[in-house]
Amino acid sequence: MRNTIGKILIVILLPLSACIERLDVSVVPEDSFVLVSANVTDDQAANVNISILSGEQETLVNGASVMIIDNLGNEFTLDHQGSGEYTTENSIGVVGRSYSLKIALDNGSTYSSTFEEIVPVPEVDTFFIDTATEVVLNDSGNEEIVERWQILVRTQTINEEGTYLRWKYTGLAQVFYNADLPCWFNHDGPENFLNVFGSDELRAGEAIDHTLIILGSNGIYENYNLFLRQMSLNPNAFRYWSSIQQQRENTVGFFEEQPANIVGNIQNDTNPDEVVLGYFTVSSVARKTFVFNKFKIPILLDNAALDIWPADCFEGPPPLSCFDCRAVGGVSAVPPNWIFP
Repeated sequence: MRNTIGKILIVILLPLSACIERLDVSVVPEDSFVLVSANVTDDQAANVNISILSGEQETLVNGASVMIIDNLGNEFTLDHQGSGEYTTENSIGVVGRSYSLKIALDNGSTYSSTFEEIVPVPEVDTFFIDTATEVVLNDSGNEEIVERWQILVRTQTINEEGTYLRWKYTGLAQVFYNADLPCWFNHDGPENFLNVFGSDELRAGEAIDHTLIILGSNGIYENYNLFLRQMSLNPNAFRYWSSIQQQRENTVGFFEEQPANIVGNIQNDTNPDEVVLGYFTVSSVARKTFVFNKFKIPILLDNAALDIWPADCFEGPPPLSCFDCRAVGGVSAVPPNWIFP
């Protein structure tokens, strides 16, 4: 059973493969695993996603009753949005309060999480850019020194009891192949990298510098908007997410044997031995937007771009005929949330 759970777990931890069939139904199959992704924050509506994993099929669970309660006795019923998603109308998170998730499925099974406290989050101080060098083997098998660009965030501890954080970001990139031909691309943070940090050894007010993005050496010049959410974690949540991150980093293949199942904070109310995958996370959030002007960042020259654009488009100033950003998901109109440098 341990090996079976491990093989199923990796389907959750990595982006879903095309071999996983996703169904939108309300009947839960037998001999399957419940997967819950649930978040309460103080800046967005609470969100819960429920699905069932059975072999290579993922069933999105509709028709469930979902509620969140706090330690003061307040109850928040979540509305079903379809496709296994349930949300509140507004944010319900308050720093210092504790919350528990309650789920009732159509088949009579009920699930509850432990109570989780929202702890304060420090403010984001600033972003900065740094470089580092790394010795790698090139295509010819020879050693080569490569320069890496990094975007880092600076924050600080706010108490000496421990600081535990997670970062999520989205980005907008403006590319100029010609001064008259700007183009914008969405750039979201990778799902398979969790960006978590934790320490109980730092003094209050001590700076924390965390690398958000590591980039290669080849790139193009562009303007870049980074929209960051810095989220507090309590110690239990940090241990869970850092274990998930470690497991992802150690994964070598989609169906390789995986480590033992990482236990979350949700269980079946009447059958505690049932394996329930996922976690109910509560966080306070600090937001920060930063605008990089003419920063060298190689996020657009992926395989799709190389397949669409001829090789000479990447050698020196490309001819205007090379560049149609819409061919690789870009837009030529200014996005409504774009901030000009």
